[in-house]
Amino acid sequence: MPEKELRKKVIGKNGLAGLLLALKIVCDLIPQILLVYLISSLITNNISEDNLKYIFLGIFISFALKGVFYYFATKVAHEKAYEKLTELRLD
Repeated sequence: MPEKELRKKVIGKNGLAGLLLALKIVCDLIPQILLVYLISSLITNNISEDNLKYIFLGIFISFALKGVFYYFATKVAHEKAYEKLTELRLD
């Protein structure tokens, strides 16, 4: 099998891993955005205790989701890679 066909076959199967990595990147950005919002609110003295709780909760949840998405993206990508390697060895 030519290298170009092999790449197309392997890369086409990693869509789920790509989606999970994209979600991980979004979860990377959320804490930064919330931190900027927190700092600007503290500078203007325009923050309540409830908002502070929600900001820290959002940061915590996004960090947790980031780890979950990264784990599953890596797991799916490795499973697909090992599956393709096994197919190549059997062929």
